[in-house]
Amino acid sequence: MNDIIAVVSEFFAGLESRERLFLKIGALVLAILMVVMLLLPRLEVYFQLKGQADALKADMSWLQEKRELVAGLANNCQTIRNQDDSLKTDLSSLVRRNQLEIVSSAEKDNVFSLTVSGTKSNQFLKLMHQIACRGYMLDKVALTSEVDDLSKIKARFEVQRVN
Repeated sequence: MNDIIAVVSEFFAGLESRERLFLKIGALVLAILMVVMLLLPRLEVYFQLKGQADALKADMSWLQEKRELVAGLANNCQTIRNQDDSLKTDLSSLVRRNQLEIVSSAEKDNVFSLTVSGTKSNQFLKLMHQIACRGYMLDKVALTSEVDDLSKIKARFEVQRVN
């Protein structure tokens, strides 16, 4: 090791002062370039992760702003325990509960057709909502008013079980 230092010292002693200055400046520039080349990949990763963190923070704040909206989108169906009632029995009790009358009913290929009459249109809407909350799917709905009495409404539903 001492031999290498002696050779380098002897080499520098044989150079002029401006050549020594150029070599010192060159060594300094080379050292700076090495440090930059070592730090550059880490800086790139840092800025990439910082950008991702900023994007995630923005997403999180947007989600927190929309939390109340999403909570309001939940349906207002009451939790209904699974009942062992048949489709016909369940629908009949829903119709009676909404103070409507069953005109006719028929079942074919897991589709239950039901014709209901009543005088209050809101009761039909409540009935459709309750049918949907029970886990049934309304395939077809047709509302008509009676020809001789416009206050009397008839509704024909086609219902099938979803779950």
